[in-house]
Amino acid sequence: MGTTAERIIEYLKSKKQATPAGLSDYLGINRQATHRQINKLLRDGIIYKIGKPPKVFYLISNGKGKESPNTVSDELKKLIDENFLTITPSGEREEGFGGFKYWCQKQNLTLEKTALEYKKTIKKYFRYNKNTKR
Repeated sequence: MGTTAERIIEYLKSKKQATPAGLSDYLGINRQATHRQINKLLRDGIIYKIGKPPKVFYLISNGKGKESPNTVSDELKKLIDENFLTITPSGEREEGFGGFKYWCQKQNLTLEKTALEYKKTIKKYFRYNKNTKR
């Protein structure tokens, strides 16, 4: 058995995602202690959170899909904010650029390259849809 943080990471690697309650049950510790560990892992960028209370899930950050400074232009972020929507496994709507980042992480795609491909696709769609704002 490793540290609590190591156990959380191993659990998330095997289960792909977990709720705070599920982690508390697995670890056999109270929710406050679990949240202290989760917050440290979030700060360190080892895990990330999706959803909003009461439906929150934690997943392993694999480094892909993370936004690095200045990799996606403000214009492109705005385009994605106005047009992107995904639904999480828990049924939560993740819209805009935040949803796009989540989707890239789940698909193991690099954010910058995927955003540029999305821009090409959406512009092609705009040519055929006369009701869409440009």
